[in-house]
Amino acid sequence: MSQRVIILGAAGRMGQAACEAFLDAGWSVTAFGRRLADRLESREGLTCLEGDALDQDGLVKACSGHDVIFNALNPPYSHWSRVVPQFTANVIAAAKVSGARIAIPGNVYVYGQTMPPVLRDDTPFQPSNSKGRLRAEMEASYRDSGVPTLILRCGDFIDTRVSGNWLESHMLAKIHKGEFMYPGPTDLMHAWAFLPDVARGFVALLDQPGALARFESIGFAGYALTGQDLINTVEQVEGRRPKLTGLPWPIIRLMGLFDGVMRGVVEMSYLWRTPHHIESERFQTLCPDFSVTPVTEAVRQSIAAVRES
Repeated sequence: MSQRVIILGAAGRMGQAACEAFLDAGWSVTAFGRRLADRLESREGLTCLEGDALDQDGLVKACSGHDVIFNALNPPYSHWSRVVPQFTANVIAAAKVSGARIAIPGNVYVYGQTMPPVLRDDTPFQPSNSKGRLRAEMEASYRDSGVPTLILRCGDFIDTRVSGNWLESHMLAKIHKGEFMYPGPTDLMHAWAFLPDVARGFVALLDQPGALARFESIGFAGYALTGQDLINTVEQVEGRRPKLTGLPWPIIRLMGLFDGVMRGVVEMSYLWRTPHHIESERFQTLCPDFSVTPVTEAVRQSIAAVRES
């Protein structure tokens, strides 16, 4: 009998990638969220369930009978302080009733502006803004609840669709004009991860539940790339060198005075000025045969998505 996973926020970028990866691995998948029919293709093994994760009773009922609750909920920055704590409480309540393990994509916000260049599984959290503190508090809530939890921590996503990520939605937005935007110094290391690889990483870990501790916080190395590395990769894929442009941070900061999403972008801008990448001995131990997609192929698929959008 196949394992059962319910994916919360299944219509989002992480949710869609997770649906595909779990289905490819033979899991029974319940997609939970809003407007699913518009975003998900029908596949054998996939059940769509419309619902709102802010409705705790409805969420508890929906999660019953599942082995894993995959929390791919990702509200806009401007909503984080209001809804992230409620999402967290509701998911924990659902896991306590169902006995399921929670799986959550993690990020590097929790390390703050003073983070070291290499982020390991035991690197201490030192969040330096509200976004990082919210994420650190969220992870602590899962740990302290006692429910089985897996956090797989990633850098910025490279996606196969235009879904709001930095790369395909902003940096490659004018690639059809031969332009590539990079929002920071091009000589600093930055953590990246190909979204389908992250989803496969979750499956690889969750396919061996007996090897997982009750609470696991594991890094996903993905790619460690400087801005110049990324420009070179785009050139290799495109067959020509793109014209490099920057992000007008003064305008973004001005917009942030009136717009909550832009204010969040400004808060997290230090990530482009602070070199960092992820390493994880734990992931290598648990998944020794796992290999990531070559970065040229990941970027090629991202560029193709931009051109088709």
